[in-house]
Amino acid sequence: MYIIVGLGNPEKKYVNTRHNIGFDVIDAIAEKNDIVMGEKKHKALIGKGIVAGQKAVLVKPLTYMNLSGESVRSVIDFYKVDEKSGLIVISDDVSLDMGQIRIRKRGSDGGHNGLKNIIMHLGHDEFIRVRMGVGEKPPRMDLADYVLGHFSMENGYRTTKKLLESKEPFTALYAVADALAIGALRALHEAGMEVPGDVSIAGYDGIDMANYTVPSLTTMHQPVEEMAKATTKLLFNIIAGRAEHQHITYKAELVIKESTDYAARTE
Repeated sequence: MYIIVGLGNPEKKYVNTRHNIGFDVIDAIAEKNDIVMGEKKHKALIGKGIVAGQKAVLVKPLTYMNLSGESVRSVIDFYKVDEKSGLIVISDDVSLDMGQIRIRKRGSDGGHNGLKNIIMHLGHDEFIRVRMGVGEKPPRMDLADYVLGHFSMENGYRTTKKLLESKEPFTALYAVADALAIGALRALHEAGMEVPGDVSIAGYDGIDMANYTVPSLTTMHQPVEEMAKATTKLLFNIIAGRAEHQHITYKAELVIKESTDYAARTE
């Protein structure tokens, strides 16, 4: 039997944040293998089933990130699994670029409080961990704000409005998510500014909506679906004993559209 733990925070306000990518992977594995995540015990949401031909318990700790070890310790003790070979922990990693996955059989917590607490409760760091790259935080941004932050069009709109009100001159905006960039477009249009004539805008997500903004949005396309599939496949191979630690990289693609003057200059 294998215990597969995805780290995250339980409240709705943390859904779809970088820090909750572990929860997202567990949900994907559960869906792929028809496992119902409906049982609450061991301070976690749990689902049991077959993954890659092996019995598996999927775990989403409900303790909040910094106390994840309490839940993991309880699950390990109950199912009597050897954590050195039967425990897999999935977490976010700001030291890896978006699109990178790193799998190791042991190692430090790397500054991740969830992993730190698990190591403390287990008394060692010899367990399989899958670290999902979420990208490095922007300069001068608080790390907690970065990993817990939500990206929305409204946030981009309000932030750009404040920038315009400050009267600080600027000729370009770069948003760490397309939703923010789309909100910024709205604020600039309301202010009577031309994009890209007055201000160039670039986003980072490659979401479909970026193709339909006016003007269409220059963005970085992330291979999110491919990344999720690769992670699931690697987990299955680890469970089946066909793989050890691996480091996989997916490159983001710059998609130049009408929202930057570079597009006009290269036509």
